[in-house]
Amino acid sequence: QLTTCLWYDMGTSCIYGTLPSNFNNGIKLHSNTFHNEYNCDYHFSTSGTYTPKFGDICIEINNNKPLAILINWDIQNWHWITGIGYYQGIDGYYIYVRDGYGDGFVIINFYTPELNGRYISIYYFGYIYPSY
Repeated sequence: QLTTCLWYDMGTSCIYGTLPSNFNNGIKLHSNTFHNEYNCDYHFSTSGTYTPKFGDICIEINNNKPLAILINWDIQNWHWITGIGYYQGIDGYYIYVRDGYGDGFVIINFYTPELNGRYISIYYFGYIYPSY
């Protein structure tokens, strides 16, 4: 029931999914409101960037804040994943994500990103912050 409520709060569509602007507004609406018996009366603010950089995820993760990442395979296939970590080494720059399509924990090369063997574009980072 709470997930269905989030679907509506984010303006999610079966055809278009959840747009970045709807994601930000939906998170605020959903988390800062009471929903039936669920106490979602928290205080969060959101922001995001359409020009995600590897350093952006490092800052968020170093501050113990996972972030939303919007990826796409092509103009019609978009997918939200959650950034939960990163690795920077001599062999590359990698982000650790949770993928809701059943892949679970996934490691993606940030500069040559692929998911399920297909090239993806990292399109948007969405940030969620507690506010008071």
